[in-house]
Amino acid sequence: MSKLKVKVSRTPISTSKNFWVVRAGEKAEFYNHFRLNGVIAIGHTEGFDLGGG
Repeated sequence: MSKLKVKVSRTPISTSKNFWVVRAGEKAEFYNHFRLNGVIAIGHTEGFDLGGG
């Protein structure tokens, strides 16, 4: 897997804009699944096969 390129900005986020924060579960448990499949999950993941690529 290629290295993830992260850009960090010190520019404050405008209070006139809305945004989502997306995380890959506790301790990034779904990170590999998200990266390998090019997806994110919002909400419940019970019952889904998240083990493979």
